[in-house]
Amino acid sequence: MGSPWRIRTVLTGTGERLPLLLERGSGTPLFDPTVYALTEVRARNRAANTIQQHLVGIESLLLFCRAAGIDLTERIWSGDLLTVGELDGLARAVRRPIEALAADDKYSAAPTGSQRKRRNVVQIEAHRQGLRTRDELNVDPATAANRLRVIRTYLAWLTLRRLGRVAASTAEFARYDASRRLMLEALAARVPATHSGPRDREGLSQLAREWLEKVIEPDHPANPWKDDHVRQRNRLIVLLLYHLGLRRGELLALRVPDLDLRQCRLTIARRPDDPKDPRRQQPTAKTLSRVLPISSSLADMVSDYIIHLRRLLPGARKHGFLFVDTDRGRPLSAAALEKLFRELRQTSPELLRGLTAHVLRHTWNDMFSEIMDQRKVRTEDEEKQRSYLMGWRDGSSSATTYTRRHTRRRAQEASLAMQREAAELGKDNGH
Repeated sequence: MGSPWRIRTVLTGTGERLPLLLERGSGTPLFDPTVYALTEVRARNRAANTIQQHLVGIESLLLFCRAAGIDLTERIWSGDLLTVGELDGLARAVRRPIEALAADDKYSAAPTGSQRKRRNVVQIEAHRQGLRTRDELNVDPATAANRLRVIRTYLAWLTLRRLGRVAASTAEFARYDASRRLMLEALAARVPATHSGPRDREGLSQLAREWLEKVIEPDHPANPWKDDHVRQRNRLIVLLLYHLGLRRGELLALRVPDLDLRQCRLTIARRPDDPKDPRRQQPTAKTLSRVLPISSSLADMVSDYIIHLRRLLPGARKHGFLFVDTDRGRPLSAAALEKLFRELRQTSPELLRGLTAHVLRHTWNDMFSEIMDQRKVRTEDEEKQRSYLMGWRDGSSSATTYTRRHTRRRAQEASLAMQREAAELGKDNGH
């Protein structure tokens, strides 16, 4: 059985994307999650993707409550809030993919009235044991942590709204407020620490770069695409990501007028809630708008794609987006881009393991660091140039996320240099 709920993004006439958590059968939006999304997330100008992440967290909470026989609304209004045992179970549940939670009968079967009242220790322990013994295919710690933070924010909002119905000077207010604080503190303590270490995402190795550059060539025998249009288009996509460090959304949002091929320039523009974008999940630029130079060879490649391939698709004439599907000429989707990288990874599972558009952004930063080292550019100038090209504000700390491989290599080189100097010093002193 699947989840009794689903998230659907509504596209308004003004181009705004509004995700909603709906009853699967009737299509009716859930009242509390909708009010929360509108007043607490959308009202703060958060992107549609952020709203959807909040709703995914809320859906995982609702699935857990159904499994544990918890009537969340009754609990919130009665003041009988989630116990420590229930919070432990919730912390375990959010580690599982939503699809796994929804497919599990225990998470999809509606509890009876008597089941909703059974909240004793035996039931919670059985629930926890069930989570330990079923499939351990879990989401990464960062995703689980984000879900718990969202759930905590949602529960804080629900309980604060309830607390507002009680006179502040009463004993009832004090009891509810104390229970509320204990629950929220206990939930915060269960947010898993996110890993920061060697497994964090890095750019491609030199060998992987060399293979990628070869395999995307249309005449390479290992090129994974059969259609010539797809080969030409996908090579251009990879090269733009590889040589410019674009984000996935920035690439998919590119329009033909954004390219000045005579001046060899490309404009990254922010167009949130674009009514001209027919995609329900609109790809957008998360960072600052900017103008990037492109090489003459890359400009020629873009021009060839537009003139000889893109313009032949009638559907592509109805919009200005640069990259289109080869079926009907519609703007290329995020799913199609993910498929591109999945097929590329299969050409060399060892070298291209984990390859995504974002890994190419990391790779660009590695290559940029190497160029800056070769040119002996001052650190402060390097940071300013990098921030502009990446779309970061001056002084942004984002560079540390994207220069991990280069930083580690320089640290290792410095360590070896220190060891060599110490060895030479030892020889001079007769040791």
